[in-house]
Amino acid sequence: MDELSFVEYCTKLKTKTEDIEQNLSLLREFRSLLNTEKEKNGLDKCTVEDLDFFISNLTENKKDSWDNLAAVVRYSLFAKREDLTLFLYDILDGAKVLDTLVEKLQQSVDKETFNRTMEGFELPPLRTPHEDKPFFTKKIIDNLEENLPCEKCKEILSSGIHIIGSGTLQRLRAQFLAAENLDDFLFQKHQRLIANLTKNLEEGTKFYTQEVDESVIDYVSKDQTIESGKREGDKVIITKIPFLTKEYLLEKDPKMKSYYYCHCPWIRDSIKKGDMDISAMFCYCSAGYYKQQWDSILNQPVRVDVIDSVLKGDEKCSFIVHLPDKYA
Repeated sequence: MDELSFVEYCTKLKTKTEDIEQNLSLLREFRSLLNTEKEKNGLDKCTVEDLDFFISNLTENKKDSWDNLAAVVRYSLFAKREDLTLFLYDILDGAKVLDTLVEKLQQSVDKETFNRTMEGFELPPLRTPHEDKPFFTKKIIDNLEENLPCEKCKEILSSGIHIIGSGTLQRLRAQFLAAENLDDFLFQKHQRLIANLTKNLEEGTKFYTQEVDESVIDYVSKDQTIESGKREGDKVIITKIPFLTKEYLLEKDPKMKSYYYCHCPWIRDSIKKGDMDISAMFCYCSAGYYKQQWDSILNQPVRVDVIDSVLKGDEKCSFIVHLPDKYA
């Protein structure tokens, strides 16, 4: 492990000194678990199985925290180990969503209502298998709908339980201010998305966790609403890009098509199995993902509603951003 270069990489990312030291300590622990042959080669030569073994060891010792796994993600990105990065992303994707939901609930209701809504629900461990996640989701969303008014459920779920980094939000605000107007901002945002996908194709890299080919770029290019948005009067319509676009476009079976479309690890397996009825109210978590962006873009709170959701049988997931009068 090239510790000096890793420290320089973390410093460029503006990682705190104490966090860098913690990262190094954890990575040294990882290295010590590898066998002698692999230790000679350093962490760069470890396999996904090695990483899986290390995380299992952390779990046994109750050290499988978000921060510890994020430290390993940081190193895998530094080492340009896409296989390790994707393995870790699969574990961490949305891992804090239910924890944050419970925190938002506690902040939003009185103690009696909170305790009643939490009855029979326990937060899942960080490394909950995907096939088990929908059970936790169904329990908490059923409890919310049973104990809170519809609008209160929407308010809590869309309050930002899938948190976006401040750097991303600041960049969106800067891009908006640099644009000629709202429509120009949306057009440029779509063009940046197409450019990023094109770069993924040319470099053979992934767009987050999905492979990109010409069909993906063609699909996104034809619809500005995809992840960018298009204004219709006093609203902006946004459509999610499928989680696995290439697979989604090739699939004929409606159930599997919805599965390939859905991004949420807390419900995706229930779509594939078709064995659980989870309320589409949970999709207001995704509405909150876009609300965070637009609150920052316009520098004021906005309302975002769910229009379509594969969870309720629609072909896509789309959202309405209600624009303030100034931008309508």
